[in-house]
Amino acid sequence: MSNLFNEVSRHLSDDVIMQLTRQLGAQDPNQVKKATSGVVELLLHALSNNAGNQERGGGLYGAIERDHDGGILENLMGVLSGQKQVSNPKTMNGSGIVSHLLGQKQFEAAQIIGQSSGLDIFKSGVLMQLVAPIIMGVVGQKRKSNGLDLGGLAQVL
Repeated sequence: MSNLFNEVSRHLSDDVIMQLTRQLGAQDPNQVKKATSGVVELLLHALSNNAGNQERGGGLYGAIERDHDGGILENLMGVLSGQKQVSNPKTMNGSGIVSHLLGQKQFEAAQIIGQSSGLDIFKSGVLMQLVAPIIMGVVGQKRKSNGLDLGGLAQVL
């Protein structure tokens, strides 16, 4: 998972962190950067758990195959700033992604992210929804470029 964590982190440049900070209305980009790191770790762990579960893994794999090909990463700043639209609206459904991955634990996750980073709980929750499509884009790009099936995806995660 650390390899995938590093791949996601490569896309979270200082410019992306500043854009996320603006979108959240946060004051301190360092808090957002710390919170983002926690969100990435948390959601990759949740993805790994889902991929390893035969019942949930199939649905996850289908969503990645259908909605997350990595195209979001080609112009991430444009997408985040609203200057570029994605062709599939489900690609940017961060709320749906977080809900699928965390279910009833969303509030608790936002609380933990907020406590560890100093970002308030509401902003932490919104940050999870903003970062989730980026993570799914990286995972989708990995699936596509390596021709991974569910088993291969579970191993990568």
